[in-house]
Amino acid sequence: MFKTMLLLLCTALPSRARLIVWRLLGFSVGANAYVAPFTIVVADYIEIGPGAVIGALSLIYRPKILRIGERSRIAGFVRVIGYGGIADFSDQTFVALGCLIDSTTEFRLGARSQLGPRGMFYTHGWNGLMFKTRFPERTGPIVIGKDCWLGMGCIVFPKIRIGNNNLILPGTLVSHSLPDDVAVIPSEKPYRTVPLKDFVRISGLSEKARIEKAREALAHLAAAFSAIEVADSGSDRWVARLPHQRMLVVYPGSDRPDEPLDPLCTVIWILEAPKPSTKAPVFHFGDLTIYGSWTPFAESVADHLCRSFGTHFVFSSRNQAGADGSDI
Repeated sequence: MFKTMLLLLCTALPSRARLIVWRLLGFSVGANAYVAPFTIVVADYIEIGPGAVIGALSLIYRPKILRIGERSRIAGFVRVIGYGGIADFSDQTFVALGCLIDSTTEFRLGARSQLGPRGMFYTHGWNGLMFKTRFPERTGPIVIGKDCWLGMGCIVFPKIRIGNNNLILPGTLVSHSLPDDVAVIPSEKPYRTVPLKDFVRISGLSEKARIEKAREALAHLAAAFSAIEVADSGSDRWVARLPHQRMLVVYPGSDRPDEPLDPLCTVIWILEAPKPSTKAPVFHFGDLTIYGSWTPFAESVADHLCRSFGTHFVFSSRNQAGADGSDI
């Protein structure tokens, strides 16, 4: 009861102060994590990864274990409610505005998966009157695999397992488990499934669209960091020069010249080129992973992309010499 009251009293505190209290309570808090004021978070145990974000006016109340992975984000007005269960959001996940998640038994969201706005995910279907009314009871965990996207307004029943690499269109009611690599399309029946590769071939993101998305991200970050100069006019090397001799270098194609770059002040972006062998941090848009050494500049770029642009990068090996998590 004392822990619950203390967590509730932290609700109005700024993020930095709240996370200090969480550490004092023995919870695991990664560097640059952020919890918005007036968001209620109460759990028996909390583990929040580096760069994770919980948005404003959300309610997370009484799961036994709450885990939020590295560079994951829970948007505003999200409700995660369950007494004694597990709510586990893996690395780079995103839960959009207004979702309702019941974690009475267990809810798990796999790495790089996303839940669209106003989705409903219930892990139990019983109440105290079941013995009298004899309604059917269905209770069990919801487990969603890696690299899944569930569109706006999806409803997932209890005791459901959704495989990896699935695409579920908005408004779908998921009443039984799904294998890997399917696209779920609403129809006159509850839903029908088609192989994911067939669906993506029709509606997937083209290479041109991916390049434009990277250019948009560069322009967004250049504005946020008050860039001195931006050069990206159709070349194979885009550059944004920032104050304090920092620089963003983008290689939209597969060609990447061997050039000396300061690893502490430079961040490299690539789209689908092979994994680099360089000391400078390299943001690989193909797998949303940062290769190379951890640096404060790379951390600030990844943090800003996650919070303001919605692109969730994690470090392949987090080499934070001297970083003990005090930098919230």
